[in-house]
Amino acid sequence: MSTALRAFLATIALALPATVALAEWPSWRGPHQNGASDEAGLVATWSPDGQNLIWKAPFDGRSTPVVFDGRVCANGRAGEGIERREILACFDAGS
Repeated sequence: MSTALRAFLATIALALPATVALAEWPSWRGPHQNGASDEAGLVATWSPDGQNLIWKAPFDGRSTPVVFDGRVCANGRAGEGIERREILACFDAGS
C-alpha cells in the first residue's frame, strides 16, 4: 500500500468520528460550540415540578453535561462534610 493511500485512509478514519459526533452534544456549548442544537421539536419550557420533566436524579452538578451514545454525563459532588467528594455521573436514556 502506498504512503499516499495510507495517509488518505488515515484522514478518512479520523474524520468519520468527528462527523458522527456532530449529531451529539460531546463538548461544552454543543456540537458547533455555539450553544445551539440543530434538532427540531425540542422542549421550549420545563419546570422542576413536572412540566415536560421526564426523569430526575439527585445530583449536584459542576459542569456542562455532555451527551453521546444515548447517555448524558457530568461532573458533580456527592456526600456531606468530610465525606464530600467529586463524582462523574452518567445517565442512560433507556433506563
